[in-house]
Amino acid sequence: MKLKSVLQLRFSKVLCSALVVLMAIQPALLCAHDFGGNSVPGTPPGAANSGGQGGGGLGGLHLAGNIAGGNVYLHDGSEFFSSVDLSLRGVFPIRFIRYYNSRSIYDSPLGYGWDFSYNERLFTYSDGSVVIRWSTGFKKRFVFSGGAFVSDDGLPGDLVQNPDGTFIFTSLRGMKHFFDLNGCLTRIQDYHGNSLRMTYTSNKKPLTGTSPYSIDPANPQIVSYDYQLTRVEEWYATGNFSGRYIDLAYDDTSGRLISLTDFTGRSINYEHDSNGNLIRINYPESLFKTYLYEDPNDLHNITGIGRGYGANEPSIQFENTYDDQDRVISQARGKTTLTFNYEIPLLRTKVTTTVKDDHDTILHQFDTVYEYDEKGHLIKFTDAEGNVGEYIRDTRGNCIREIVWKNQGTPSSPSLTEERLINHTYDSDSNLTCTTIKLDSGEIIKRYYTWNHGWLETWSTSSSLDPGKVYQGKNIFEYSNGYPIHISQIKTLSSKLESPSYFTVTLDYSPLGQLTSITYDNGDQETFQYTNGYMTDLNGFQMVKDLRGNTISVTDRNNNQTTYEYDSLDRMIKATNALNEETRLNYSGYNLASIEYGRFGTEQGIKWLFTYDSLGRINSYYTLTEGSPAMRQDIEYDGNSNVIKVTDASGQIVSYEYDNKNRLISITDPASGTTSFHYDVLGRMVQATDPNGLTTAYYYDDLNRLIAVEKPGGHKATFAYNALGLVTKITDARGKVQSFGYDLAGRRVWSRMPMGQIEYYHYDGRGRMDYRINANGQRIEYGYNDRNMLETMSLSSESPRSLSFTYDSEGNVLTFTDSSFSSSPIYSYTYDPLNRPDTVTFHPINKTIDYDYNHSNGLSKLTCKSGSSELFSYTYAYDAAGRVTSLLDMPSNRTTHFSYDTVGRLSNITFGNSATANVAYKPNGAYDQIQFSKSDTSPIESLSYSTDNIGNVTGMTSNQGSSSFAYDDQYQLTSATFPPSSGLATETYSYDGTGNRLSSSDTPAWSYDDNGRLISYGSSSFTYDNEGNRLTKTTGSATTSYSYDFLNRLEGINTSSVSANYVYDHLGRRIKKQVNGS
Repeated sequence: MKLKSVLQLRFSKVLCSALVVLMAIQPALLCAHDFGGNSVPGTPPGAANSGGQGGGGLGGLHLAGNIAGGNVYLHDGSEFFSSVDLSLRGVFPIRFIRYYNSRSIYDSPLGYGWDFSYNERLFTYSDGSVVIRWSTGFKKRFVFSGGAFVSDDGLPGDLVQNPDGTFIFTSLRGMKHFFDLNGCLTRIQDYHGNSLRMTYTSNKKPLTGTSPYSIDPANPQIVSYDYQLTRVEEWYATGNFSGRYIDLAYDDTSGRLISLTDFTGRSINYEHDSNGNLIRINYPESLFKTYLYEDPNDLHNITGIGRGYGANEPSIQFENTYDDQDRVISQARGKTTLTFNYEIPLLRTKVTTTVKDDHDTILHQFDTVYEYDEKGHLIKFTDAEGNVGEYIRDTRGNCIREIVWKNQGTPSSPSLTEERLINHTYDSDSNLTCTTIKLDSGEIIKRYYTWNHGWLETWSTSSSLDPGKVYQGKNIFEYSNGYPIHISQIKTLSSKLESPSYFTVTLDYSPLGQLTSITYDNGDQETFQYTNGYMTDLNGFQMVKDLRGNTISVTDRNNNQTTYEYDSLDRMIKATNALNEETRLNYSGYNLASIEYGRFGTEQGIKWLFTYDSLGRINSYYTLTEGSPAMRQDIEYDGNSNVIKVTDASGQIVSYEYDNKNRLISITDPASGTTSFHYDVLGRMVQATDPNGLTTAYYYDDLNRLIAVEKPGGHKATFAYNALGLVTKITDARGKVQSFGYDLAGRRVWSRMPMGQIEYYHYDGRGRMDYRINANGQRIEYGYNDRNMLETMSLSSESPRSLSFTYDSEGNVLTFTDSSFSSSPIYSYTYDPLNRPDTVTFHPINKTIDYDYNHSNGLSKLTCKSGSSELFSYTYAYDAAGRVTSLLDMPSNRTTHFSYDTVGRLSNITFGNSATANVAYKPNGAYDQIQFSKSDTSPIESLSYSTDNIGNVTGMTSNQGSSSFAYDDQYQLTSATFPPSSGLATETYSYDGTGNRLSSSDTPAWSYDDNGRLISYGSSSFTYDNEGNRLTKTTGSATTSYSYDFLNRLEGINTSSVSANYVYDHLGRRIKKQVNGS
């Protein structure tokens, strides 16, 4: 970890941490291409320990904490962000990160207001103090006191001066930063001893540019002299150079950084104007990013960022306007504009957001207000509705209490009621040690944490309802020089009956700190191997990496190989599987333009194409059939990049609407049916109303756990939880309770039905189900291989039975055996090089199913054989979009053809006898009409449907006449009326709150037990076992009895005249039937 990262983590409450990265914005808007990932993670001041709301704002807040737009720090109005230009994978990755801050007066070789990673300096002063400077000029001062250097605001970590005058700063977690006699950062060393080493010019070099503080601010001049960083290298803890490095080159005259080149020759070039501003970055694959500086008050403020590729003009991602204090006062991002009003400088900022659609219609315009203490910590946030988030802080800026207030009044005349309160405590290093929340029920949940040099060491959770049951775990560390260097064991308390018992996972590492194995309590182990710092073996799954760590081949445990190719941005451009079938990815600038899969030599595969708007958002996608676009979808967005309209190939439109927090509030289908959603002040969905106007309500506790669901008609189910958030009780709409128990590791150990039937569970040393005792008292045992795959499932009883599986090296099932059927395998399987089923043989009748596939992974033929004789087969053909177009049935030699509409729905079937079925759809996708015709086109049957707003069939017209159907608020069928010619009587039904049928037109009374099992209707009665399986049905004097196997599958039926028995395979399919002995 670099010193700047340490300082950012430990000084989150200081203004200087405003350098931290991009949050709450589309990565494409601000980041230059990041070879290693998106923008650097981090939080602005006041957010790191802001509690559960991410540094500010309510649960549904779109703008995160202290930041709006991309990225305006709302405390002081500075535009700041970070982007990764180049990232090299390795044991100690090299990441070249750019930082920008519009209010910084620091000038670096990257540009005015800019800085980059590893550009750290240490300065000594005559009074004995030391200052470390990093990122856009931020500084931290240390003074010598009590025989040691200490920071003036208590920075965790140690600064030591060596006898030769050099310095070492050691962070709380043991990361070391070495500074030479010139104050240059020469090495960053991790706790394992791996390091990044820096090389500099032997002499200081001039830096030329303009400065607003010079005598002639418009005239370029030498603004500083400094040593130039020329190389960053990765070194292993063994003392060996990894071979990975980046070189930095500078303009001889201006001293500005002009290029960055990695060890493979890949380069990034930087361009500056005469003022020293960074104006363009050129990336591989002809990508570039541009920066505009057109602020009349300060020519060093970024007023716009664009990106593009090749000779194209850049598309502007956002534009800023500043005041004369370098504060952003407005920002335009596509169709969203933010204006910033610093009502009380450094204490209160109002943000006005205007969101438009692509037609410049205003969708939202609202104000949000942020308030700060004198140190720049967020203490209050007020949203557009007047709801308030309040953050009480200690003297170090940690949030010790967060309160959410719901506004029952109006924004201009608020009436606030407390919605949620959470308390936090911290240790002297500002690590969170306890979170306490009191639920509306009175239950108090506490979560405790302890830390060891910044590493989480122990954690526990308890509830006031069961204070003796504490869920806890701990990490065991390996140390070096008194600092933890990695976690060697993770221990979770599982039992505390006599002495503590832990579920333990043991981790082993290489001398370089790379994870080499994970060992479980039962001895099972997962292993990892590395070559040149890259993982190349995962439990026998072998990978080959290129120089930059991209995986260029993967060989599975069956020795099947897939290869990969990449462009110079490390984006995958081709994958070739073991059958030489290719997936190709093509890019247009920053964007993925097409994906083609199933290509084989010159034979084209299925291809999907994508187009984008100027902000890099997909605005259409489609496939090609016979060279023409098919199944096209066009997409429109609002100014916040929310999808607001999707138009399909038939012109049908689905519309989406959002509130000012970017939460989806309605979906309108092509038939104008609208589904709407409502949220509470914490951003939780509390109501969903379907297109028929029926509403389902959701209720939560203060830990955001769902505690009740109320369906239309007032049918309500409730849920209770333990301290870990695991469901302990479900009460259905009839008031019947199902309950669950857990061990201290959070594993379910029993479940109880409303009538008291209990099932028990026990686990092995790897946390897997070892055995369970079902409600009938049967013990079912499970066995696994060392690859964590189920090997046996056995019933331990007077009549033992076992199901067993064998596997190949890749984990594919090879055989299945059921001891109750045969001691030999019932099924055996083979697989193709892509691990797809190739053959399945059912040995009792010597039948084999053979599967063939096309190059796009579609099933092309299914053949059933007896020995070598073919019994029947189905052959499938597909169009260019991967849809089935024909099915050939042999030996009947009949072909069924399928065709589709422009949206991709099945529109026509032509059967093997030339009869046809034509299908038409309603705008919302429901069936409208199905027309069956003979081969001579004369009609057979015509079915037309009417539906309600969500697609339930309310009417059907056939050749016999019209039928109608009605439903209750749960969409359960309540009546069905048929045409007179059908001879069918009208049917009616009623139900209880859980969906059990209470009456029907022919049977007036149905009754159920507390488990919801039908116990009688009409003259019939039923009995059940403890698992809920029906044992008997008695109607009058006639009784039918039923029996089941240990997996609750029907095994036998007995009546006065029939005795039937059944056997099932591992997939639940019936494979044997015996009736009356035959």
